[in-house]
Amino acid sequence: MFDSTFLSRLRSKPGNVPRAGCGARPRRGRSGMTLIELLTVITIITVLAAMMFPALSKARERARAVSCMNNLRQIGLAFNMFVDDKNGKLPALGNDEIDRKGWKSSSWGAFYRLTPYFENEALLFHEPDKDKVMAASPQFLYCPSRGGPFKIRDQRPAQGLTFGGTDLAFNLGTAEVGRDIPFPRHRRDASLPFNGPLGRNTDRRSIFTDFSDGLEYTVLVSEVYAQPVERGLQRPGQIAGWVGGLPPCHTSIEPAKWATDTGRSMAIEPRPNTSGTAPPEWRAGFGSSHVSFVHTLMVGGSVRRISFDIELEVWHALGTRNGREYIDGTEF
Repeated sequence: MFDSTFLSRLRSKPGNVPRAGCGARPRRGRSGMTLIELLTVITIITVLAAMMFPALSKARERARAVSCMNNLRQIGLAFNMFVDDKNGKLPALGNDEIDRKGWKSSSWGAFYRLTPYFENEALLFHEPDKDKVMAASPQFLYCPSRGGPFKIRDQRPAQGLTFGGTDLAFNLGTAEVGRDIPFPRHRRDASLPFNGPLGRNTDRRSIFTDFSDGLEYTVLVSEVYAQPVERGLQRPGQIAGWVGGLPPCHTSIEPAKWATDTGRSMAIEPRPNTSGTAPPEWRAGFGSSHVSFVHTLMVGGSVRRISFDIELEVWHALGTRNGREYIDGTEF
């Protein structure tokens, strides 16, 4: 039994306050937040988001630009492996020969000829179904800054075929559209040479003899100019797609020949892709969806970022394989 006298004395000592939980009710703290505090938090979050979103957008664009450069590097490696296997001969832009499958190869350009050297696309070169090959969309032919793979459908009722598009094209040289050497005539007249790196036929040019300007001073492939609303737009004459080489020349509408063919002119300065009305000749040239530059693959294998502010004379010099122009390496 407890000593009741001791307990009574303990209770009677001055300053002895009962503890919480022994009959005393604890004081509750203030809960929730005021409207001013809530608005302050929202303001801080908004300011931080406004600071972070532009940085994130730039980071995403840098990642897309790096991916675009890597695609061009893959093409450069495939091109050099092709040249090594062919003892210096270059892939053709297209010709009127009949290949081993019995397909007329005027519609089968240099990108198609390089497919055996791409691990993920090698089977396309051995695919027996021609329509399936034309409709394919090899990943290395697209710029992530512009969008994903797209298709083109030939509007002619007799055809109705689907073609995979491309954001890249080979350099045809500096011949003026409709002036020095009208591009549509190349398909009908094999005696008209391009002054760019590639020719009509596989056996016409060699990497060891035809590049007096230097391999790293001649553009092989670059990104094409294309208005966003026109990417993949169906037009009569847009029938080449990624497998094409020379302009198809199936229509009298000059710009329509250029939207999807795999050859473009360096007579026209590179431009950023824009929305709205643009002169028809711009569609014959190069450009990109990047802010201030266009990616170019040189014949020697390097990938360069060339500013849209490049001097037109320097751009022309980079477009020829044997123009004998002097180019300072700091000019591009």
